[in-house]
Amino acid sequence: MAAARTALPSPEAVVARQVLAADLALLADLDVQILAAEAHMARLWG
Repeated sequence: MAAARTALPSPEAVVARQVLAADLALLADLDVQILAAEAHMARLWG
């Protein structure tokens, strides 16, 4: 996020930071879902 603030000193920077924050939140949620799926598969096959 800090890099985005300094790299985009334009009116679009606010929107770009919002999109980046949303993307990071989605990636974090995806990581949680992947871990849950891997745990479930381990229970099924383990």
